[in-house]
Amino acid sequence: MALTVVTSAARFTDHFKGTPYVFITAFESKNRYIEKYLFNNEDTRAAKSAAEAIRRLIEQYPILQPTFGVPNRKDANFNDSLLETEIAENPYLTINDLAICLATEQEAPKNTPDRFIDSWFSGATLVRVTQCTCGHFLEWKRAAFWQEKYKVCPAGHHSLGNLNLQNDRQKSLRIFRKTREQLQNDTQMLVLYTQFQQLQVTHYQQRLRRSQQQIAVLQNQATQQLWDVGRDTGTAIIKIVPKLAATGLGTQVVGAAVATVIQYIGLSGATMAARSWTMTVLKNVPWFSAGVGLTQALFRAWRGEYVKAGAECV
Repeated sequence: MALTVVTSAARFTDHFKGTPYVFITAFESKNRYIEKYLFNNEDTRAAKSAAEAIRRLIEQYPILQPTFGVPNRKDANFNDSLLETEIAENPYLTINDLAICLATEQEAPKNTPDRFIDSWFSGATLVRVTQCTCGHFLEWKRAAFWQEKYKVCPAGHHSLGNLNLQNDRQKSLRIFRKTREQLQNDTQMLVLYTQFQQLQVTHYQQRLRRSQQQIAVLQNQATQQLWDVGRDTGTAIIKIVPKLAATGLGTQVVGAAVATVIQYIGLSGATMAARSWTMTVLKNVPWFSAGVGLTQALFRAWRGEYVKAGAECV
């Protein structure tokens, strides 16, 4: 992790140089100076480096009081192994005035009631609740370590008292933490479900687009086939009309053919075929007109209408 410089007012960052950590913030709250760090706890070498840095800080500033399971820093047989374990499980370091704390979270989540926040030590959510003689809620373990050096409450100059666990408050805290955890799980599941739904919608949209493209291709193919049918039908009719007109059966046969085409390809298809046939007829008007005129002249001559037959030829 790289060092993230937030403010030049930080007092202790120099002590952690060469240690994989992130400097989160430095600020003042309730007339107390607070710094927060995040250590890299992904490998043992990083945890060992962080443990050595914290130990050096405590040795240089004896006024600071660690509130985690570290042996007495004056002990000649001081061992960093316990501190490494603490950092691996609690990577967030908070220096709150004179207290040094390690926690699993940087701070309590938003909307956490004040009575469930370890405001005077880590700022994280309380785990085991105790109270001082003035009613300040404290994390029991940190308060016990704090009491080894300072007999007064970190919230003021009054006695810490016996630091008894608050059973009723502890029960409320357990319910709160369980409810919050369930809410976080439900929120995460809702997010995952929403993402899954979005993926499904995207999948269906892609399938719909592919189906629409396939339908468009089929429609184009059907349209071309109908035009081909109309063209071929028009060409065939132009060729047989003179013969049908000579027999006098042209109207019946053509009508039957049209009815069959409509039944086979539908009214809309027949309309499209008729348009194609019309274009075909127009392209062949001279030959078509001549054929029809000659056929009508021959038919009238056969019936003895010689004058009308001559007029058809003209």
